[in-house]
Amino acid sequence: MSLTRVLAVPSDVHLKQISVAGVLRTTNESTALFLDSESFKHGITENAIWVDFSRLDVEERKKIESENGNWARVIGIFDGETGGAFALYSGGIVASKITLIAN
Repeated sequence: MSLTRVLAVPSDVHLKQISVAGVLRTTNESTALFLDSESFKHGITENAIWVDFSRLDVEERKKIESENGNWARVIGIFDGETGGAFALYSGGIVASKITLIAN
C-alpha cells in the first residue's frame, strides 16, 4: 500500500495492518514516516504519519534512531485518529517491523 493512499483515505485502513514506505524522521521529539524527501526536508507533517516504535526490541530501536532521513518500510497497525505529539501528523502507526531501504 502506498503512503499516498493512507494519507488520502485514512479511514480505509484505520486499525488495520499496513506496510508503507517513506522517509524516516527520527528525533528526540518524535519519529515519523514522510511521503517524500521534500516533505521531510520542509517538515510538512500533513504528508507524514507518526511512528510508534516502542514495541520493537531495544537493539532495533537503537538502529532505527540513527537512520534520520533514510527511506524505510514500516509494517504495523495504522490508527487514523492519532497523530503523535500535539496531533501534528496525519495518523499514526504502531510499528511491528521497520526495514531500511537502500537509497
